[in-house]
Amino acid sequence: MKNYIFSFFIISIEFVALLNATHSFCEYKVSSKKLFALSAATVFTILASLNIFTTFTLWKAIFVTFIQIFILVHIFKGSFFSILFSILIFNAINIRCDFVVISTITQFTSVTIDLILYNFYANAVTTIIAKFILTIVIFVFSKAFRQYRKPAEKINKLEWTLILLFPAISVVLLSTILYTSIIEISIGPIALVISVAIFTANVAILLIITKLSADKQIKQDNALLNQQIKMGMENIAALNSAYAQQRKLTHDFNNHLSVIRSLLESGDTAQAKEYTGSLLASSISVTRLFDSGNTIVDTLLTQKYNHAKELGIKMQVLVEDLSQVAMSSENLVVVLSNLLDNAIEACMNTGGEKMIKVKFVLEDMGHILTVQNTAPNTPQAENRQFTTTKADRLNHGYGIKNISSVLDSYGYPHSYNYENGIFTFTAIMVG
Repeated sequence: MKNYIFSFFIISIEFVALLNATHSFCEYKVSSKKLFALSAATVFTILASLNIFTTFTLWKAIFVTFIQIFILVHIFKGSFFSILFSILIFNAINIRCDFVVISTITQFTSVTIDLILYNFYANAVTTIIAKFILTIVIFVFSKAFRQYRKPAEKINKLEWTLILLFPAISVVLLSTILYTSIIEISIGPIALVISVAIFTANVAILLIITKLSADKQIKQDNALLNQQIKMGMENIAALNSAYAQQRKLTHDFNNHLSVIRSLLESGDTAQAKEYTGSLLASSISVTRLFDSGNTIVDTLLTQKYNHAKELGIKMQVLVEDLSQVAMSSENLVVVLSNLLDNAIEACMNTGGEKMIKVKFVLEDMGHILTVQNTAPNTPQAENRQFTTTKADRLNHGYGIKNISSVLDSYGYPHSYNYENGIFTFTAIMVG
């Protein structure tokens, strides 16, 4: 009975350490109650396996690893590869802690491996010391590498496959060394040096991986920021041009009225109508066509509407009061300008009908933004997000990333859909 109680205690410590290791690269997706229930179920399942695998075997290792993967996938959000990577790193640290404690005790005391294996109390003391060290090492590891959680999410499947090779081989080698030492009832200095070298190499490769991932993330973030700045400067230049033209028309307003009055006084109504028409034609491009209560958004929509019209694209816009929308004007411009720029570009690549529909209305759940446009083909999707189809993916495809970045910062749900030649974006701005 005491063996089962002790085993339950040790398995619980190991699983908590595994959760902390995985939390270094993944976020929890379950509540505290569900986490406790799943953890308890896992511990009891592994404990039950002791009745099946009475000694350490390859099948036992495979069974426990399978259980760990199955449970962690349901506890954490993140890629399967990052979870598997966490399990491998945890096992490498766990085995290394066992090896160091056993070798230290046997080297500096009269306790033998045989005694540790077959005497309950000697085994208990050794195991508790090893798991105490494991808890500390995993705690430090988690604190050190948690900052690289977001960069780790950007690693693709091929990169993860290559990354996983080294810790997987390391776990196999460390397990083989420990198992061989136990069989031979001795731990030689060469085995100890090899195990230390393998563990040190794991730490080094992990540092290199996380550093490269962080650098990659910084590079992408800089490209994203540059794209936002470029887009903002283009919008500012367009708005300044529109305002300058409006000021010019306002400045000449009295002169235009004088000319029209003179034409009417002389009875030349036909010439007055023609002159008035030319003035209206020149001012329509700077007149705001929409009135949502947000001057900047109205100007932007007018600008994009006129641009689409020049390109032969039919654009329908329905906007309601945006004065109370829970988003800054700057971020609204980022979202709308990227959506409309993408929509215009997609329409220009479409051979048939070119159409854009914009709907920004207030409903019970909040402001609903919907943009639909014709598109030539199905956009590429990656991690359930549409990406650019252009060859230069580093410098393109940031429109959608900009949109998602802004909406995610507010916690607003949004979705993309492509069906029957129509690309649809929808966002709900609650609050």
